[in-house]
Amino acid sequence: MSEKASAGESFGIQAQYPLGDCARERGVLVVRKYDGDMVEWVSRKLGGGKPGTPEFIDPYKRDFDRFKIDPYEIVESRSNSFTTGGWQRIMNLIGGLAATGATSGWASGAARICVGTGTAANATPNTAVDLSVATGSANRFNHMVDGLPTTSAGTAAGRLSYVATFQSGEANIVWAEWAIDAGTTSGFGACVTPVMNRAVQALGTKAQPAVWTATAQLDFT
Repeated sequence: MSEKASAGESFGIQAQYPLGDCARERGVLVVRKYDGDMVEWVSRKLGGGKPGTPEFIDPYKRDFDRFKIDPYEIVESRSNSFTTGGWQRIMNLIGGLAATGATSGWASGAARICVGTGTAANATPNTAVDLSVATGSANRFNHMVDGLPTTSAGTAAGRLSYVATFQSGEANIVWAEWAIDAGTTSGFGACVTPVMNRAVQALGTKAQPAVWTATAQLDFT
């Protein structure tokens, strides 16, 4: 992306200077997949029973990490596309603009990782305010993040990461698209604006009793 700044005076002097700095964002979704045997083993370590019984305890990503259980498969999506609404909220936050959601961002209490079966490409610019499929459990699941997002160096100047654990009874659909929205409860309704980003990628088909964890890694330079 190139940027130019122009200045002009009324008496005819004009100057045009190329600016070397530009901002970029690259975001991927890392999906870690745990099968039924892994899920049952962790449930029992937590004091629960096997999937499908009242004693079953649905594990979270932190539980698999705690017991050093490696996923049987890891899939990484292609880079996301930030939405115009996402960039607008970031500018509001930077500028501290009043009455524009400037203080809320996408905090842990208002951020979801949304997955769906849609395959429609993003527009340019990306004006998406939702996933590309209808609401309902057969088409999507919007999951609250597990906790506070984290920051680190990543592969760029800064990385912002969100994690959501899709438990055995959740999002048992084809995962073909993902987004981050500003919802406050898990479910399969419409996304809550502003939607930060959206990407289209075949990530697999989840089925019970599998547990999948989704880690959104957003790198900013």
